[in-house]
Amino acid sequence: MDIKPINAILVATSLLLVALNMGLGAYATGAVPDAVEEAVAMKVKDDICENTMCTEVNPDWEESTSQRDFYAWHITNVDDVIENKSDPIYEKIGPVTYDVTLKKEVDSYDIKNGLLTYKQITSYACSDETLVPCSTEVSQLNIAFNPQVVGATGTGINAIMDITKTGFASGVIDIHLKQVSAAYAVADEIENEHMALLSEVEGEGQAYIVNTNLHNSAESYFLDGMFEAFDDAYGDAFLDDETKTFLGEGFSEPKWVDGTWNDDGDGVLEEDEFWYYDNNGELIGDLNNNGIIDNESSSFVSSIDLDYAFYEAVGPSQEDLSLINYMGPLVYSAMGEPDSLQDILDNPEESVTLERAKLWDFAHPTDLNITLSRDWTLYGGMGKLMLDYGAGNDDFKTDYSEDGVNLSTRMMNLLGLEIDDEVAQTVLTMGDGTEEPMGILAVSDSGTSFGLSEFLEMDQQTAIETYGITAYQHQILKQYCSDWINNVVALPLILLGGEGNITASQFVNQTFGSINPIDDTYMEYSLNAGGLWGTGIYGFPDGDPVNLTQEQSSEMLYGEWGLATAKGATMFLYGELSGKSLPINYSTEENAEAKNWTNETVAEIYGIDENAAGAARLLMMEIVYKNFIPNFLIDSFGTSLYLTQSVNNWLLGWHDPVNAYLATGDSENMTAGWTSLESNETYFGSSEYVEGGISTGEPGTITICTGEADSCDKGETVRVGDSDYVLWRSLEKEEDTYGLITAEKQGETTGGFITGEGDLVDLSGYGYAEINCDSEGTLKEIPVDICTASMDPLTRPIQAKLINNGDLLDAIPGVLPVYFGSDVEMKAEKISGAIIAGESESTFWLDTRDSTEQSTPPQMSDLQEVFVIKTSGELDDETAETMESQIVTNQDMFAWFTNFDHWADYIGISLWILVAITLIAGVASIFKPKKNIANGETKWMDKPANIEADLDLESLDTSEESIDSNETE
Repeated sequence: MDIKPINAILVATSLLLVALNMGLGAYATGAVPDAVEEAVAMKVKDDICENTMCTEVNPDWEESTSQRDFYAWHITNVDDVIENKSDPIYEKIGPVTYDVTLKKEVDSYDIKNGLLTYKQITSYACSDETLVPCSTEVSQLNIAFNPQVVGATGTGINAIMDITKTGFASGVIDIHLKQVSAAYAVADEIENEHMALLSEVEGEGQAYIVNTNLHNSAESYFLDGMFEAFDDAYGDAFLDDETKTFLGEGFSEPKWVDGTWNDDGDGVLEEDEFWYYDNNGELIGDLNNNGIIDNESSSFVSSIDLDYAFYEAVGPSQEDLSLINYMGPLVYSAMGEPDSLQDILDNPEESVTLERAKLWDFAHPTDLNITLSRDWTLYGGMGKLMLDYGAGNDDFKTDYSEDGVNLSTRMMNLLGLEIDDEVAQTVLTMGDGTEEPMGILAVSDSGTSFGLSEFLEMDQQTAIETYGITAYQHQILKQYCSDWINNVVALPLILLGGEGNITASQFVNQTFGSINPIDDTYMEYSLNAGGLWGTGIYGFPDGDPVNLTQEQSSEMLYGEWGLATAKGATMFLYGELSGKSLPINYSTEENAEAKNWTNETVAEIYGIDENAAGAARLLMMEIVYKNFIPNFLIDSFGTSLYLTQSVNNWLLGWHDPVNAYLATGDSENMTAGWTSLESNETYFGSSEYVEGGISTGEPGTITICTGEADSCDKGETVRVGDSDYVLWRSLEKEEDTYGLITAEKQGETTGGFITGEGDLVDLSGYGYAEINCDSEGTLKEIPVDICTASMDPLTRPIQAKLINNGDLLDAIPGVLPVYFGSDVEMKAEKISGAIIAGESESTFWLDTRDSTEQSTPPQMSDLQEVFVIKTSGELDDETAETMESQIVTNQDMFAWFTNFDHWADYIGISLWILVAITLIAGVASIFKPKKNIANGETKWMDKPANIEADLDLESLDTSEESIDSNETE
């Protein structure tokens, strides 16, 4: 092998070109990381904005669609669970796949601070690729029910008290139409008929029917006539023997004109004698021929003041009990039948006869028999008049056959209101005994609702159309009913044997904490639980009945922590379900150490005794919270603790009748009351009632970092909404829950890039998890960091998010005991940190313990899966190929130029081609075999004379080094 100069030149040139290409390759591959960083620095904005000021956006960003898989745990024995309280049996349903479309709209762009805010609307559509139909029905816990029970407890107690109040007013109006209307008529008859007529025939002398010379009066004459009628009717009315009379049974005359006088011995009051001589000279005037000028009439001193009974009588609370006022006849007859003489003698302090004799001042000073006869006269006479005007008819609303007193007459007697009887019957009794009472006196078949409420809430025009009454009649009736319900008028307790008066509100307070003054019973929904408290039966403690004052009951019901208020009832249930008081001083609401929830604690809060406190706890939990309110919601609104509905409904929307009622007052209003687990653009199924569907609410705002400023990392979500705090754990909620739910600041979560320093991932608004990148791998030949994040469900109760009422309801243990757990895996391209693949599995867990046992945190064994959401995604093959080419290939020293994505690639490939050509040529020349050269062959076979002088190999080497050096520089 003979290496000639030209061969060396070719080989050396090829080596020089290799060195040059290697230098260029090192430069090209070494610049890739910086180039990648530079390329992705504005990727966030570039993916969104079509121009510098982002007035136009990328259509792919504006609307994008991905898939999510949902799994639900279906209770297969839900009927058994509801009816028999059996343990639920669960069956996993899924995957149910949805196409989830995100629609975004730029709200604002802060180019200076590199912040872009946009609105986002999420829409779900059942995917054509779903393995399980989206219409599959699932039975599961109704997430709205328990919060509604707690939220309705205060309202429910207030409603019970309102029902009690309305029931009292309705009952009193009923009594007034039945009995008081008669009393008005009796009093009117006494004053304007009997007294008026008798006063016209009253005068001195025998010429007058009522001879006042003998101290007769219109009042005594009226009572004498009353006694005569009573004497004859006594046997029939009271002995069931019409042949017997009062006097015949041994009673005395009542002697309505009675007193002391200069009696001549016959016991009969006579006019004074005036002696004179007649024309015959005979002495005239000695009426009894006793030879004495008698002055009986002038000497008469009465022992009874009938004027007091008729015109001046008052009760112990200054009630007008005069017989010409309705209260007189009413109270007299209401006090009951007179006593026997023996009963009076045996027990005078309890004698109704002596009590009436005192009230109307008719007691005889010496003869108890006369007092008793007077009592019987008034009782029988007043009673007969009351009966004549319909007081004794228990069926007065429907049956007039006994007394002929119809409702029209009663209305006139009570209110002075002219009204047709059929109209009166309609306005008073419409719907009586049905589920929808409408009349003033109508009561539902259950006895728990009253037409009086409907009447009072009705506007005038509706009332006119409903009952057929006139505007004037409506005005009179509404004013009368309103006076009772609004405590303008009161019921005199003397009618019940007591003292004072009681209004509708006072009746509520009285019966809540003590005995019912009307019938001496205990109300069912009261501290005495219908009389069971203190009896020692049915699990009730043995002890004394509760006996609070009206003032104490009022404070307990309507005070600062009143049980009939949402604030007070929620606080009370928090104590019962958590076992602790609020961490405050209940008087000042300043922070303080929480106390154990005991009878002593409750007594201290309300200023009552511990016996009443224990009764309050039983009433609230066992009677109201566990029974009355749930049953009321179920019976009134058709709701339930469990629901069976499609996955579509569960996730995207269903109509809740309770929510509809709370929003509009109508549980069947299909334009309100919708709820859902996911935030779809509209509620599923609502388009049947509202064109276009009912919106789930205004879209929230999301602020992200574009990477244009150093204050945040590119792609990070800086804020969701307008606050720096998590929407469901705000400062306001911390304050309104007395610090039980602490405020939580929003974290700056990754938005597509991993920085490697304090990265957080937002778990769909349920919480944040730290991202840890602890392994490496490849995805579609792209080197990646494998990063994970997880959230332990035991550390993340989400009741406050699901309820999100904004107050203490969000913090009560066991109301909606759902816990959130999640596992996330992300794969980030190693140089840029761009997340190119990821998957997550988020699980919603339910604490299956009884709500009364959830004052302590759960264990995993207490939790049951109810819903799972799975998502996954990765860059597509085309994007992966591009990225692999731009990052992986461009970093390969021997292949960086093969993807032709840069002008340097063409230089590189050209150099390699030249290397190949020069190297092949040089090697080929070196190894080419020698041949004999004939005369006349080319002169190139001759050795040039000046070759060594013209070609300096050392200089060539230096030149190569120089080239390498220059390339390196």
